[in-house]
Amino acid sequence: MALPAVRNLKVFVNCPFDDEYLPLLQSIAFAVTACGYEVQLALQDVDGKVRLDKILAMMSASRLSIHDISRLPQQPGQSPRFNMPFECGLFVDLMVAWFNERRSATR
Repeated sequence: MALPAVRNLKVFVNCPFDDEYLPLLQSIAFAVTACGYEVQLALQDVDGKVRLDKILAMMSASRLSIHDISRLPQQPGQSPRFNMPFECGLFVDLMVAWFNERRSATR
């Protein structure tokens, strides 16, 4: 998987997409855009791809990310979904690979 360019201006945003969170998501998107970056959301490009493949492609194309994992909604009698912390871990892994690749290239 190709890793992001050094001057990549894409930011992957990993957060809830429900109506309650919408004002915060709009604020995040505004701030990211106002700083000259392009927001990448998992809601984009709904084209039948496997969700994880789509998320990995967006993460790989982004140099930065924002992960709001402060809310893990839980229904009574059900376990919470841990997809957002999982996706945060995927991005950390991609960045570790990116830094290791850059370090190897400068040796």
